[in-house]
Amino acid sequence: MPSPKHLTHLKHLKDKPKTDEYITPDYAVKPILAYIKPSMRVWCPFDHEDSPFVRLLRENGNEVIHSHIEDGKDFFLYEPDSYDIIVSNPPFSKRMWVINRCYTLNKPFMLLINMTGIFDNRKRFETFKESGVQLLVPQGRVTYLSRSGEKTQSPMFQSIYVCRDILPHDIEFAAMPKE
Repeated sequence: MPSPKHLTHLKHLKDKPKTDEYITPDYAVKPILAYIKPSMRVWCPFDHEDSPFVRLLRENGNEVIHSHIEDGKDFFLYEPDSYDIIVSNPPFSKRMWVINRCYTLNKPFMLLINMTGIFDNRKRFETFKESGVQLLVPQGRVTYLSRSGEKTQSPMFQSIYVCRDILPHDIEFAAMPKE
């Protein structure tokens, strides 16, 4: 159950327009498979059944629980009964609230986010400093897909996986060949 601290942000989050939901291409999901054991039960909280995260993790041998606010499962209000790790590409406009909630849930996580300004915000900097953070840095930029599956323009930023308690080192670098 979310803490009261998280609940104060819910109205603000629901009022935001849905302009920052993009689909992660397969090639940007593949680098994480080396770190997620097939025995792990994975929660993908911003994903539909056909998400590349869901599909590729299942192909990796993982049991995957997917949820999405459009299916009535708001990440800030819903939590599966049992899972080992949180993996997804959260909406950009909600990234800090999502990261805070992940720390509150106290589970390992891997979140693909825009790295621009990730340490600029004082509160975010303190959260990472106090709670610990790991980074998986894929080579190159991710060209996301629209919800209809079409490639978007190449972004002006690089995306990284912000992680906790999953990588062997606090910073890992990964090849990310585009298909």
